[in-house]
Amino acid sequence: MLLASSDASATASHCSIAGITRATCQPSLPGPGRFLPWRCFRGAWHAQVLTAEVVILVDDAGTGRSQAAPDVFPGPRARDHIPPCGSDDLAVAVRWERSGVGLAGQIMVENLSGHTCRLSHKPWVMPLGTDGRELPVEALTTMELRIQPVILAPGARAAAPVGWAGWCGDPASGVVRVNWFSGSAVVEVEGPRQPDCPDAGQPTNLSSSWFDALD
Repeated sequence: MLLASSDASATASHCSIAGITRATCQPSLPGPGRFLPWRCFRGAWHAQVLTAEVVILVDDAGTGRSQAAPDVFPGPRARDHIPPCGSDDLAVAVRWERSGVGLAGQIMVENLSGHTCRLSHKPWVMPLGTDGRELPVEALTTMELRIQPVILAPGARAAAPVGWAGWCGDPASGVVRVNWFSGSAVVEVEGPRQPDCPDAGQPTNLSSSWFDALD
């Protein structure tokens, strides 16, 4: 969306999507008005999206000299100073409930550190067997687009949905390893240790999605 208020012109900007497609963003600039920076986003099922900004040049004072408009909407660079949430920053819990043959639950995290941190990627869970090793469960993550990371101030919490469709292998211990982009934790689950064994040909994978901040 463009917000307008002096005459301006802009060059086109390109959004490169996972190296497999390229889109051109060419804003229409109905002046007079002052145009704020905007961004182009496109997504694909298995594409990582990169962003690019259109730099808008304005002449506020009528001096004939152009200058960049202020970045009113914070972009990815504005969050670079916020460190990722590490293993020592978060208290982690996993809760399971029965859902048919499988399990449905949540990964819950709380920022116990004294600083703000960010969660920019999806977590995943790996159940451990009674011997302490990871069970050979296929872990899937959904691929819907999410641009904004979750920002956790000290004491703030977030949750991500997780599911386990079924399991017919070695018994689970009730302990899981929770992995996220910048850390991991080994925790005992709340609820059932593992799902039931489904009919032949039915899925047995784990699945997870994005963190969302909790009030």
